[in-house]
Order: sequence, then C-alpha cells, then structure tokens
Amino acid sequence: EDIPVVYTDCDMTVDEMVEEQMTAEPTVFTNGVFPASEENVEQYVNPENLVSGYEKYQFMDLSVSNNVDSATLDTYLKGKGVLDGHGSEFKKAADDNNVSEVYLVIHSCLETGNGSSELANGVEYNGTTVYNLFGIGAVDESPIDAGAEYAYKQGWTSVEKAIEGGAKWISENYINN
Repeated sequence: EDIPVVYTDCDMTVDEMVEEQMTAEPTVFTNGVFPASEENVEQYVNPENLVSGYEKYQFMDLSVSNNVDSATLDTYLKGKGVLDGHGSEFKKAADDNNVSEVYLVIHSCLETGNGSSELANGVEYNGTTVYNLFGIGAVDESPIDAGAEYAYKQGWTSVEKAIEGGAKWISENYINN
C-alpha cells in the first residue's frame, strides 16, 4: 500500500542534527551496549535511510489525525481485552486532544498487554475501581499502586474515562507540549 509522504523543512541539516545528538552521548543497544558513533546516529536521524518498512513511522506527526475511522480501530482492537469495542472512544479522545488515533491505540495496546493488564481491567483504590490504559504514573517501583493512585486522582473510573483522560495527559505532557 502506498502511503503518502509529506516532507517538512527543518531548521537544521542532518549533519547539524547528528552533531546535536552526539552531545547527549547516545548509546546503541545491539549485541551489547556501547556508545553510538556518528555513523550510527546518522543512520537513524536521516529520513532518507528510513523510508520503507516500519522505520518510516518514527517520523509520523503524532499531533494530527491519521484519518482512521472508529470501525477500523474496532477491527484492530477486536480480541484485545478491555480495549475491544472502544474504537469510537479512542477516535473521539484523539480528535478532542489533537493526538493521532493510531498512536493512542498502539500506545494503549503496548502499555496494557493488549488490554489484559491489571490496571486496564480495573484496580480497587480507596474503595473505587479505577482504570489506567496508558501506564501513566505507573512507576517501576510500584506500578500497580502508583498507576491506580494516579487514575484515582484523575477520576478514571471507567475505561472510557481512562481513554479520554489518558489522551489529554499524553497531549499536554508529550505530543503537544
């Protein structure tokens, strides 16, 4: 399938981007861990090297709709636990918060183990069942308790509220920040 490619001018060259990235001492995680060379960094920041396969998606603008309808999202979500049947909620949350609906669905699937995680299926916190579909606040030291506490404070008492609230948080703290 041919997907249209839209090019955007940037205020820096690939060489300037490589130079900037090298100041952060990037690391490569392939067959061990080692410092990335300028060639390693250039391979991944130059879009000409990444125009086929899944790699092209790293350049996708996550602040706009991909024009995927609710029915298509539902098809993808079929059989994915508590996410199944919520395509319209993901689409609305994406539209309301200027976030790609494809990104929201994939992020949620990843964070919830395709809708099967404990936080996705509801955790009781202070006597209230809460849902967290994006892992927001679920820090490594105590992911269930911390993720449930965050969901409780946000009022995410249903899958629908967790989708909308999570999309809002992602928009404000990540995509459109």
